[in-house]
Amino acid sequence: MRIASRLSAAIMAGLLLIATLGGPARATPATMSRLLMGPCLVNYSVTTWPGGFSADVAITNHIIPPPNGTLTFILPSSQQITQTWDATATQSGQQATLVLPPWHPNIGMGETYKLGFNATEGGVYTNAFAFRLAGQLCDVIYQP
Repeated sequence: MRIASRLSAAIMAGLLLIATLGGPARATPATMSRLLMGPCLVNYSVTTWPGGFSADVAITNHIIPPPNGTLTFILPSSQQITQTWDATATQSGQQATLVLPPWHPNIGMGETYKLGFNATEGGVYTNAFAFRLAGQLCDVIYQP
C-alpha cells in the first residue's frame, strides 16, 4: 500500500510540474528530489580509476527526525572503504556504515548533508545500494 501511495504522489507531482511548466518537464536532480519523496534521498556520484573510486554522497532527510546520523548501505563484495570525509566508516563484509561527526550528529528534516569516501575496487565497478538513514530505506539517484 505504501508503494502505491508513493507512486500516486509521484504521478500527481509530475502532472502538477507539467501543468506548472506548461509542457513536459525534464528530470533534473532538483525535480527528481521533489518527486522522490521517500523518507530520505541519497545522491550518489562516483569517479572511478583503475583499482578504486571516490564516492560523493549527499543525503537529504525528507521526513525523518533521525535519532542519529547513521547511513548504512551495501557495497559489492570487491569494494573496501579506505578513507572518508565528513563521516567515519566501519565495514563488515559488504555492510558499510557511515556515522556523521560529533559537530553534525544528525540531519534535520529538509536538510542535506554531504560526505564522501574512497574505496578500492577489485573488478568492474558496481554501485552501492540499499541506503538507509537511521534505519529508513532511502530513494537513490545515481549520478554519472
